[in-house]
Parts: sequence; structure tokens; C-alpha cells
Amino acid sequence: MFAVIAVTSASTVGVVKTNDEYEVLFDVPYDDSFCAWAEFEDTLTEVGWGKVAVVGNDDDASIAHYCSGIAEAALTHTRISQYFSVYYNNYLEEYGGTFPKEIEKWLTKSMEWTRSMADRYQANDAFWNSIYNMLSRFDGLVEGYNRFRDEQDAEFTELQFVVLQSAGDMLDLSFVVSKHYPELRKKVMSDAWRDTHHHCTGLIFMEKDYENVYVAHDSWHLYNTMNRMLKDYTINSKNKYAATTRWTISSNAGLLLSMDDFWIMNSGLVVTETTVNTFNTTLYDMYCTPDSVLSWLRVSAVNLIAKDGASWAKYFNTANSFTYNNQYMVIDTNKFVRGKKPEQGFLVSTEQVPGYFHVLDRTEELCQKRWVPGINTPFDEEIFNASGYLAKVQETQCGYWSYYECCRYLIMDRDVIKKIHSYDDFKTFMRYNDWQTDPLSNNDAAQSISSRYDLRPDSCIHQGTMTMCPNALGGIDAKATNMDLAKKLVFDAISSPQYETQPAWEFGTGRFKNVRYDGLPKVWKFPWIRYGPTDH
Repeated sequence: MFAVIAVTSASTVGVVKTNDEYEVLFDVPYDDSFCAWAEFEDTLTEVGWGKVAVVGNDDDASIAHYCSGIAEAALTHTRISQYFSVYYNNYLEEYGGTFPKEIEKWLTKSMEWTRSMADRYQANDAFWNSIYNMLSRFDGLVEGYNRFRDEQDAEFTELQFVVLQSAGDMLDLSFVVSKHYPELRKKVMSDAWRDTHHHCTGLIFMEKDYENVYVAHDSWHLYNTMNRMLKDYTINSKNKYAATTRWTISSNAGLLLSMDDFWIMNSGLVVTETTVNTFNTTLYDMYCTPDSVLSWLRVSAVNLIAKDGASWAKYFNTANSFTYNNQYMVIDTNKFVRGKKPEQGFLVSTEQVPGYFHVLDRTEELCQKRWVPGINTPFDEEIFNASGYLAKVQETQCGYWSYYECCRYLIMDRDVIKKIHSYDDFKTFMRYNDWQTDPLSNNDAAQSISSRYDLRPDSCIHQGTMTMCPNALGGIDAKATNMDLAKKLVFDAISSPQYETQPAWEFGTGRFKNVRYDGLPKVWKFPWIRYGPTDH
């Protein structure tokens, strides 16, 4: 259970469609006659990331996507098994040993409704057409995994694959169904649960005189979910709605999306997000319904058809499930010219909690201030108040849930302009954690740019009325790009909890020695690497 398991020796596959049959050929060079071709480099133990490239080819985009799903799973099935076995076990531990039936029912109904709507409207509607295509990709992934998994790989149902894709949605679905489970409701309403279920740091930074813009994201998660992959996806089809035909993302084994999120598309858009909480849980009962499209599917589909920030926001709010409630940042590189002030629409932000969806053009703010953060707290005042943040700040008697008084905002406000003078400085800042000496971190290793919850003391951290305890969780990576790199779909990435000024994370030792880590390296101290598209 704790060993690094070798993956399939095959590094490439080609999928051939003949009538309604799909033949998979292993260890073949690229040929555009394949309805999909994929290449997998299992470099997780070398650089902290695996690397996957998938090219789908068919006039019908749904077939190109379906073949792409088959190809990816055929190569990465062992990593998928490792990742989801650990992830599902994490759920079982969180839910007291049994996966909630009400969540299964909700997900099942949502997928049934979504499929019926996509079938009905995909021919003449851009949104539903893209949903239809992503469902085809999902179906291909399930088919490919079940056809090619090895004997030692776990067996998963289609619904469990939905759970895997819906990891972000699950953060809110736990609240949605908790009315049926008193013990779960008590757990998810606690400050301790919320403290470990808000994820990520984001930052957008502008150089002086509009010379460049940098975009970065740190994903925070449980350390045993670091079965990470960098992915390069291409779809060659005659889809009239497609704005994106190639995109690069940071992701995980078996995920068709970047749950981080960190997406770069050849439409010119860069998309990233940080999660927000909904303390006012009555909103879930009022606005969440399974007759909607889950966030994982919606964001994947929207990124393929949106041409700018405004259309991205419009599409993303269609059939909104109000699960995985986030603050998204959409950067339109088409509106950037070096040395010129970006025009409106360059930086569009969306924020949502159940029943509320606001779109903000933050281009002028970026030009004036030179930085815009993502810190797991709504910037929009109405969203902030409606979601219950204001009441939570007052209740907890501290700045932990504040926007302007939380540790990360204060650290950024002090350091961003003063310390970032180059793209390398920017990447270094996204790894910042000096909690032992930085007074703005409140003596808490979890309250920095790249968090380390595992370094909290056994006696926990006490702030206002909150008690926050250690966990095998924190910032697990950083991704960064700039306007020059993004236009080539290139970004820099590092996969490891912060080790530059803190002890490197090691599985199997210390107070978290029993954490399950199927297929993962024991010690995490990997370097930055550069990732982008390659010729096939």
C-alpha cells in the first residue's frame, strides 16, 4: 500500500475508430488517422509530476473527445487507480466509513439531468454542445479504464468516476446533504472543518509600465493527493463552437480538468481560481438543485467555447449548480500589448455562492495597484456579506476570515511591490512561508502564501475563538506563467510542499506516519520545471 508501483510500460497509444468499434494500439508514433493519440511520461518520482499529451482527431468533436478519454485512461490507468483509491479512502475517513447515499443520489440525478439537456440542445447551443463533448470525453475515460486496467488496479463504477471528477463540488455537496446526517452537519459546520477545506492562493502581478503580467496559483490539498500530472490536450475537429482547440493544465491522474484551477488555452485565455466558503448554509437549501451542471463539467466545457472574460462568465453561470463555489480570474492575453495599458476586459473576475453570481472587471484595479490576489475570501462586498463572512469575522473575533485583515492579504500588501522585481522573484514569492519569524503569519505555518498545516503544534493554534489543529495538508505546488509564456501555452510548475525554508515533507514518518500514500514518492523536494506543448 505504501510502495511506489510501476505503471504500464507503454508510453504511447493510438485509437482507431472503425464503424462503432475502437481499437487501441500501443507503442505507436503519432498519426493523424488516429481518432486519438496519447503519450505518457511517468516522471512523478523524478520531478513530482507525470506528463500527458493527448490529441483527438475527428470531424465530430464528440468522437475526438471520446477517443481522447480512452487513450488517456489506457496509458494512465495504474496512476488513476492509485490516486482515486487514496482519494476515496480520504472521503470514507471524513464521512465516518460510509460514503453518503444522499450524495450518490444527488450526483446521479445531476448527471442524468445534464445528459438529457445535452442530448436535447447540443446541436444548436454552444454551451450544451460543449457539455455534450466533455461528457463524451468522460465516457471515453471510463471505457478506457475499464478495458485496460490491470489486475492490481481497483475496480470503479461510473458513479465513482463522477465522484473523482467532482472533488471540488464535494466541498459544497457535503453541506447540501448534511441535513440528512446530523453528525456530518455538526462536523462540516465547525471552524475546524472549514479551516482545512478552503484551498489555494492566487496572485496576478503587473510589471511597471505595463511591461508584463504574471499569473500564479498555489494549490492547497491533502498531501496524499499529490499524484499530479501536467497535461497538454488538443482537439482537431470541425466544431463550429470551439474557441479553444489546445490547452495545457495542471491536474491529477484521472481528472479531465484542472481542479486547482490553472488553465492556459489557445483562445488566449488563462483561467485560475481560489475557493470561497458559504457560512450562510440556508443558501444551499434555497438554491442548490441536482437539476444543474456540476462545476467540474461546466468549467471544462466553458473553457473550450469562451472567447473572452465576458462570454466566459455568461457561459459559466448557465445551469449553475452552486457547488465548488469559487472566485475565478479570467485573464485575456489577447488584450495585452507590452508597454500599453490593458483595455477593459483584460482581467475579469467572477465570484459566487449559492444564489449569487457577480462579474467584476478588475483590469483598472490591476493597473492602479499592480496586483490582485486570490485568498479564499470574496472581494465583492455583497458576496462577502451574503455568504456570511462578515458575520463569521464578528463571531470568531479575529481576522482569519477577513479579506483585508487575513494573513495572506497583509503579507502581500507588505511584500508584493517591495519584493517582486522579476518573474523569478514572483515564483519565489508564491512559495513564501516564514511563519517562525514573520509576525503577519500569527505564528501559524498554515497562514502564509504556501501553507504547511502539518507544522502546526499538537496543542493547535488559537486565534480569536478559533482552534486550528495540524493536518497532513498544505500548499502542494505552485504554477506560474506570464504573457510571453502563456501565448505559447507554457508555464512553470513545482510539486512539493514548501521546503525552501521549511522541512521537506516526508511520508511514513512523524505524527502523520500512517497517512496512506499509494504510488507516491516518500520525500518531496522537487524543483521547478517548465511545461508546454511539444510536437508529436
